[in-house]
Amino acid sequence: MGVSTQCPACRKEVEQVKKNPTINSLIEVYLTNNPEKRRTKEEYEEMDQNNKISSDVMPVGKIPKGKKSRTRAQPVPQRPSSRSMTATQWRDLTSAGGSAVLPQQEERKRPRGSEQCEACDNYKITAASPATVCTLCRRKWCQDCAAAGGIKTLSAHKAADIPDDALNRNEYERKLLTDYLKAKKVRVREIFIKELAEMENTKWTYKNVGDEDVVLKKDDNICAECFEPVWTDLIYRYREAIQSSMPEAARKRQNCWYGKECTTQAHNPNHAKNYNHICNKRPDK
Repeated sequence: MGVSTQCPACRKEVEQVKKNPTINSLIEVYLTNNPEKRRTKEEYEEMDQNNKISSDVMPVGKIPKGKKSRTRAQPVPQRPSSRSMTATQWRDLTSAGGSAVLPQQEERKRPRGSEQCEACDNYKITAASPATVCTLCRRKWCQDCAAAGGIKTLSAHKAADIPDDALNRNEYERKLLTDYLKAKKVRVREIFIKELAEMENTKWTYKNVGDEDVVLKKDDNICAECFEPVWTDLIYRYREAIQSSMPEAARKRQNCWYGKECTTQAHNPNHAKNYNHICNKRPDK
């Protein structure tokens, strides 16, 4: 099968390959927290040898051609970098042996005194038009992208629904919470407002991209990606605070040994129902 010169996402003609700062930073944070998952030095060297993309940005015509590898697709050959590519394009690139490329776009030269927006890739950040920076991931957004709603102050986020990942995907605990809210006529948005006030009073901390503890405030700028885990944490804290208001059968359950870190609670309804998971993991586990 021939290698297509069209983008796998939009089907437009393409001219260059670039890397994704979001995916790369997430990979690096994950590997920092889970060093046992990092590849060996020999594996990195082997991937570097097989890698056809020799720079952060490569025009289509300069990508070396060759036979497709018979080995299974490997993850990104390079260490995390700071270029731009969507997750879908990134996956297509690695599975196609480096043949997928980004949509055609005008070559951008960096104007003097400007910085690149990490949302749109344009050099719109200047002293006269400063960046909006996410407090947690530290990505820089130009004013146009910030105005579009991709990043806003913590209190300005909608928070009108309970995310799928809330309560560690425990459907039984989710039902207990939604039944309580319905009985008490409490809107989900009210949880957000209450927990924001509690967060500022007690100075809860969250990890930023550098693995540093950050005390969040309601006026801090948070991008949509970083907001989701913060919002799920606020929901957990609210559910934890109303434990004494749960039905008797729910209150009398034994704590799961692994508490909120339990992986079984997400896919085993009986385990989720029979054991309480609104608790911390036992120290001996």
